[in-house]
Amino acid sequence: QSQISPHFLSNSLFFAKNMIAVDDKQAATDMIMNLAAYFRYITKLEHTMTTLREELALIENYLTIQNLRIQRFHYEIDVPEAMMELQIPRLLIQPIVENAIVHGVEKSEKYGIILISGEERDGEYRVTIDDNGQGVTEETVKSLRIRTAEPLDQENGCGVWNVHQRLSYQYDTQAGLTFEVSSLGGLRVVVHWPSDPERQTEGEG
Repeated sequence: QSQISPHFLSNSLFFAKNMIAVDDKQAATDMIMNLAAYFRYITKLEHTMTTLREELALIENYLTIQNLRIQRFHYEIDVPEAMMELQIPRLLIQPIVENAIVHGVEKSEKYGIILISGEERDGEYRVTIDDNGQGVTEETVKSLRIRTAEPLDQENGCGVWNVHQRLSYQYDTQAGLTFEVSSLGGLRVVVHWPSDPERQTEGEG
């Protein structure tokens, strides 16, 4: 929550101001409503856990905001209904999606694609985030694996590092993030944790 980018907020408000100036009330209203819902969620302090459904609703708010601004990417969310009421740590998936926007879509000249999917397989729940951003090499993937396993420093991305460490703390050392080259041409990040509740530690519960 403390890592919210002031640029994200200022850019969103500037967009709403511009839409009002050109009398596009619908776009301004969409921005303000999604921004309000987004900040209402991320500033809640009373609970450390949420449902996957609520986290995905936040991601919808975030992606709608960014698409109003950028207007050059498409996203799809395909998560089974059976997973929607799973309890997960809050702000678990949003930082990964934000990373896909900032380092994938915004840094690429081509039309962006972000796919978010979920499944239960091999004793794990998995949420996969794919993007078609800048070409990702195996060296980049290897570097991400190393950085998320190392102690936090000023050069590491706090959001991704925090997600990996929180998963390891909440569940066990088998939970966390894995990185691959996406079939879309960008990065694939898999958020995974055990489906057996007995493997969950006391952690953030």
